[in-house]
Amino acid sequence: MSIRYISMCTAMLVGWSASLQAQTEVRRYNATADTDYGVVYRLPRTQLEVIATVRERIYTPGVYAIWAEKYLGVPMPNRAERQYAITDVQIRTYGVADTEKQYLIAFDKRTIAPFVSLGQNNLIYNINGREEPKLEAKTQLPTPTFPDRALPALPREYSLATSEAKQAELAAAYLYEVREAAMSIVTGEVESMPKDGESMRLILDKLRTEEKRTLRLFAGDTTERYTQHRWEITPESEDMNGRILCRFSEAEGVLDAMAREGYPVLFSLQITERAPELNNKDRKKHEKLEGITYNVPGAGIATVDYSGRTLARQSVPITQVGGVQVLSKKMFNVKDAGITAVYFDPNTGALERIVNE
Repeated sequence: MSIRYISMCTAMLVGWSASLQAQTEVRRYNATADTDYGVVYRLPRTQLEVIATVRERIYTPGVYAIWAEKYLGVPMPNRAERQYAITDVQIRTYGVADTEKQYLIAFDKRTIAPFVSLGQNNLIYNINGREEPKLEAKTQLPTPTFPDRALPALPREYSLATSEAKQAELAAAYLYEVREAAMSIVTGEVESMPKDGESMRLILDKLRTEEKRTLRLFAGDTTERYTQHRWEITPESEDMNGRILCRFSEAEGVLDAMAREGYPVLFSLQITERAPELNNKDRKKHEKLEGITYNVPGAGIATVDYSGRTLARQSVPITQVGGVQVLSKKMFNVKDAGITAVYFDPNTGALERIVNE
């Protein structure tokens, strides 16, 4: 079982999203006399992908944090902190061309204008189909948060203060004044009330903004940003138990699998459904069948665990433990009926549907 780890930041996700879209782009190949009415295609093998979203939270203490308990009666943290958390984990599957599963679709000459739609590396998508594959949804990171770092409209005495303690005292006094002014408007205990509700809302919004900006001088602020990390895993025929994708630390974030810090993020895959083994007689009989070969995937349960918690658990199709079937090509010998179209799952190569178009 092989694992390949790729840590990706926001900018790199754009390129990754583009590559996923390229996997779903298809090209049409006509089966004509020039190609002897045949088209070569491949079936996919399953590739797994674990995608983890990590939040980085940075706390910066206020410039007057050490004076908060004296002037506000509430102690405030006075040391910068950086914390990481895994906020989301997804398990995805996609198909890559299997070089050992390459086949020829040979149409009868009577077939009306046959063609085959192939994706990247000749992966089959449809035969005679008109529909385009659905594009993979772009991965969106949560919006980063940035605090309001504008300064409040502190009184003139603040700028004239010659010590930090005096500045903290004046800032605290201004904070109380702003709060009292807002409460007076809410309770109607002011000599000149706002003329209407909209005016009151604007004044209160201004006072609340001043309160937040002043309080920030003591309480500090927190910024958040998000990154995504992904690991590619190639399933094989056996179960996979507790393989280390990486190590994760709340203080340092995503670390190398061989690091000493943090706790391991573990990936497991349990095969739950596999195709029966064919004996030599059945294998030779199957190889003589003519038609369109497609995958019948097996299945497994993939899980990602960290520090005793299951972060993701998902049933996934796995072509490597599945089998193949053959669809008769006689259905394409169209005379009076509409054109028969066959669609395959681009990720697994499984037969998806047969329709008349």
